Amino acid sequence: MEAAKVAVNLAKENLHADERKYELGAEPVFFVLDAQTQLAQAELNLIQAQVNFQIAVAQVDHATGDLLEHHRVQVTEPAK
Repeated sequence: MEAAKVAVNLAKENLHADERKYELGAEPVFFVLDAQTQLAQAELNLIQAQVNFQIAVAQVDHATGDLLEHHRVQVTEPAK
């Protein structure tokens, strides 16, 4: 997940640099659009890494029998 966060930050920096170059007329808009696409992909990768982490935690909790306890769910006997 940390690598994905770094990738997002780098993609943001790249986008800002390409936007500045475009404003100065040093490069065509294609590079700005490409940088936006790369940022969107980096953000998607970060979200996917976060989802995968949460799924892995739930799978470990399920395998160890701690799923209910992890979410503070208590099962009690019904009153007679």
